Amino acid sequence: MVNFLAELHALRIDLFLHQQGLDTTTPAGQAMFGMMSVFAQFERAMIQERVRAGLRRARDEGKQLGRPKIDADVERARPTQEGSARRARDRCRAWGERQHRAARRARTVKSRGPT
Repeated sequence: MVNFLAELHALRIDLFLHQQGLDTTTPAGQAMFGMMSVFAQFERAMIQERVRAGLRRARDEGKQLGRPKIDADVERARPTQEGSARRARDRCRAWGERQHRAARRARTVKSRGPT
């Protein structure tokens, strides 16, 4: 935030927040903005520390971290590069599945992204 304020001042832009009573043209406003910056950095560091501690605890408890494995049925429903030109109806017939279920699986696979 301090860098942001310095960039604004370099461009001859001041910040005035009416509801918060913050005006960076005054020394008191600059001090308040600086203190808010310090607290924001502190809060960010605390969040990072809590996340790391939670991950460490989960790892120590033997929990599996990361993305879950893709189900074999979903993997089969995913069109391959060479077969992607086939129509959805044909794929459904080949797997003996209703078209809306295959579409739902395809959306699920797309939302997970590449593996």
